[in-house]
Amino acid sequence: MKKQLFLLVLVCTIMCKPILSQEFLRLSFTGQIGDGYYQKMESIGIKNVTRDWIEVIHYPDTTITIDLTTSIQNIESGNTISVAPNPFYGESNIFFEIKETSHVVITAHNLSGDLCTKHETDLFAGNYTFKMCLSKTQIYIISIQIGNVRHSLKVVNLENRSTDYIVLTGWDNGAKQPSGKGYIDRPFEFGDIMEYVGSATINGSAISSEHIIQSQLFNEDIILHFSAFLPTVQTDNVSNIAQTTATCGGEVTSDGYAFVSSRGVCWNTEPHPTLANSHTTDQNGIGHFNSSLTELSPNTTYYVRAYATNSVGTVYGNEISFTTEIESTWPNGTLPGLFSVDPIQKVQFSQGVLQYRATTNTWRFAETQYEFIGQENLNISSNYDGYIDLFGWGTSGYSHGAVCYQPWSITDVPNLYYAYGYMNYNLYDLTGKADWGYNAIINGGNQENYWRTLSSSEWQYLLFDRETPSGIRFAKVSIGEISQAGLILLPDDWDESIFYLIYPNEIDPFSLNALTLEQLNYLEANGAVFLLYAGLRHGDLVGQFYYYDNYCCYWTSDHSTSNSENALILSNSRSNLQLGGHRRCEGLPVRLARTTALNKRK
Repeated sequence: MKKQLFLLVLVCTIMCKPILSQEFLRLSFTGQIGDGYYQKMESIGIKNVTRDWIEVIHYPDTTITIDLTTSIQNIESGNTISVAPNPFYGESNIFFEIKETSHVVITAHNLSGDLCTKHETDLFAGNYTFKMCLSKTQIYIISIQIGNVRHSLKVVNLENRSTDYIVLTGWDNGAKQPSGKGYIDRPFEFGDIMEYVGSATINGSAISSEHIIQSQLFNEDIILHFSAFLPTVQTDNVSNIAQTTATCGGEVTSDGYAFVSSRGVCWNTEPHPTLANSHTTDQNGIGHFNSSLTELSPNTTYYVRAYATNSVGTVYGNEISFTTEIESTWPNGTLPGLFSVDPIQKVQFSQGVLQYRATTNTWRFAETQYEFIGQENLNISSNYDGYIDLFGWGTSGYSHGAVCYQPWSITDVPNLYYAYGYMNYNLYDLTGKADWGYNAIINGGNQENYWRTLSSSEWQYLLFDRETPSGIRFAKVSIGEISQAGLILLPDDWDESIFYLIYPNEIDPFSLNALTLEQLNYLEANGAVFLLYAGLRHGDLVGQFYYYDNYCCYWTSDHSTSNSENALILSNSRSNLQLGGHRRCEGLPVRLARTTALNKRK
């Protein structure tokens, strides 16, 4: 029997010493929220599920100590006896309370019943502490008799000492005081199932942490996690409102304790825009950000609000509405006159003929209506650093299906210039990218699909069919100072009292109005458009550049129905003004127009 007991005690000594040598269990708690942010906790609830007790510690305490004593209580006398630590290494402490003056006997026996040590004395009422030293590594029975009441409990000694004794070491004559903050003398043994939960005030609300339920086997630093929240974000006022653009932004004022991975603004023509609508992405994190709203429509009301996204989800800021500017009747690069091209549609013309520079892939309008490149068009090539203004039909630079689609394309084969690769397509068919006006023109709004080439039917209506209050649609002119001739187009609201023109609407070869450059500029300010004689180039016969001071023609957007080699042109000379055809491979000038905001293209 003694051999079996020795083996049991030896096993306990080897396996249990790291934790059983402690007098107290110490637990510390740290609050953490979201992505590792420290969170102050106002209280921590601690429950021993095994022994069914609950304690709460309050801020600023974050550590709790549980007394690891083995306690017994006599129900009749109300006396509580405890030994701590237990098990112990040679020495331990005996604690008890006496309600009234009593004779006290304390003894320690081994399991064989042999008395190992004894202390006997009379004690007054109060709380007592005795130091106990036991010399053998074994289990003892400790008996404490207070008056006529006897208490007994088992203790385990894990270390040999030289002597056995029990001696009084402490006494106070007051009632036992309650434990202070962070100290519990509740019954506990290692391995008890414990539950922990923290409480904190976050964003004005009382929030509980996750519940941790575990078997408590050792001292531990415990992290109580609080869930992250949605971020908070505010929407800036909208500024720099134009026809198609605006500036907004916002500020992420809180990340919700989780990293804000995306932020920006979203907008729509209906209230409550979301990320399913148009939106920007403007970096990440907390703080202020700026956003650019693009591709808006003129004279349109939009709703915009900032957003922020973290691991919890996406939140939206306050909603702001704004209205884009009404499209100006004089957008960048346009002349002021309005011209009807059918019964319901009006256009404005570009400030000059279209020009292109190959080395920078740049499109622009001539600065004036009477500017043209002339003989320098002979330098046409993919690496020419100057500008050209004579183009084969459909040479917009977009690979729309034609073999020859680049602005510098020069061959003498008309069918290589078919729009979208088919002879019966017009420039405005399919994607519209065969039209030069699809390009972003640097001094004409710099937006794709902002301009277009007029069709032959639109030219027909503008020149010959439209009705105007003055009855005047066009007149032929010459400007002696620059040795230029051409056609003056008069806007719909032309008032003949502004300037007197002879031979209006006439195509007679001798019906020219002789103007000065100053007069031409005056007419332009009042809406007139000047189509100058800009010349032409024949196919790949670059050396044969033709320029006539009495002849000009401009491309339309239509193919010819009578001759597959040709596209239709507006042809003007001293002797006629008509719509005709020209070989698609030849170089002609291009004069673009755009539909006004009040008249959308059908």
